[in-house]
Amino acid sequence: MVLMAPVALSAAAIPPLEAETLTGEKVKLPELWTGRPSVVIWSFSKEAGEGVRAWMAALEQAGVDAWGAAVLEKAPRFVRPMIRRGMRGDFPKQLHSRTFCVYRGDKELREALGVVDDRLPFVVMLDATGATVWKHSGVYEEAAHSELIERWRRLLSGSNP
Repeated sequence: MVLMAPVALSAAAIPPLEAETLTGEKVKLPELWTGRPSVVIWSFSKEAGEGVRAWMAALEQAGVDAWGAAVLEKAPRFVRPMIRRGMRGDFPKQLHSRTFCVYRGDKELREALGVVDDRLPFVVMLDATGATVWKHSGVYEEAAHSELIERWRRLLSGSNP
């Protein structure tokens, strides 16, 4: 069964947050993407996190500037290191610097992104200013991937995604 849902664009920006990549580097959001178009695949649950890997692999292969984000604020503090270690084992090493954990800001992110279903990865395309130009809530599937790639190419060419 394929789970996906159309998502309306909202005017809210991604709030300022701190995160840590799987390599241990501390990064600031949304500054991480400032100046270049990017795609971020957000997960707010273990189930959604499993879907992030499929999106990341496909987008890396297509040459898209993609980032994976696990929002772990709701996970108990003592479990977070175990989740992070599990992610390091699950994600290919070349994606560790492009995958990060967020430990604060769950509520603000959900509101800014318009997340409705925790079970699904939430894919967001940002332009060079950090504005959201495309969203998709759902597991990886070819139709959504094709739409993303088409919009990505239009964004890079300077036309309206």
